Amino acid sequence: MKNLTTIILFFITAMLFACSQKVQNEFVPKPILQSFESKFPDATEVVWDLDVNADWQASFKKFDRSYVAKFKADGEWIETDHRILKSGVPFYVKMTLHDTFSNYQIENVVMEEKKSGAFYEMEVLTHDHLYDIEADERGKIIKEKIIN
Repeated sequence: MKNLTTIILFFITAMLFACSQKVQNEFVPKPILQSFESKFPDATEVVWDLDVNADWQASFKKFDRSYVAKFKADGEWIETDHRILKSGVPFYVKMTLHDTFSNYQIENVVMEEKKSGAFYEMEVLTHDHLYDIEADERGKIIKEKIIN
């Protein structure tokens, strides 16, 4: 099952690279750079991409953790994503998973920070399926999709 997860992550990464275009800092519009620098003053190793939706995406490090932040063309921040440990999943999210799946294991967790709050996108393995689950910080499942 871990091999399948690795293969899925590889293809997602490959598709993101294929669908985005690396951009040098001097070509990133000033409002986006200003918004980014104001929100993430401690960011290092910043790499910019322009995705297929014309949103700007900054991949960067902050305190030795990898992040991805997305911005609209006018500099408005959309979201920031980063991986977290399974132990970082909030109590209410774990309770919802427990109530929804009698026997489950959390495989990967990405925390998405948006203006509307924090969201947790996870791969959840049960005895018969691998699910892609997104839940808000109160445990409400926003998206549930069977991967296999």
